[in-house]
Amino acid sequence: MRSGAIQEYVSDMKKLELYNISLKGGQTLFSALQIGEYMDRMEDLSIEYYQTGTPHPDDIITETYIEEHG
Repeated sequence: MRSGAIQEYVSDMKKLELYNISLKGGQTLFSALQIGEYMDRMEDLSIEYYQTGTPHPDDIITETYIEEHG
């Protein structure tokens, strides 16, 4: 068996980092976002905060998790 066979198998599995955005109190605003989508939503929330005063940055919670695709 070639020594690279295991390495090739492992590289076929892709890990995807995803993000959830919620507010304190448990309200989920966005879920399963990829990095680009996450950055766009955070930018939208920052603009909303400067225009309306809500949601306050201290009330925004970001959760990250890894999802594996084979």
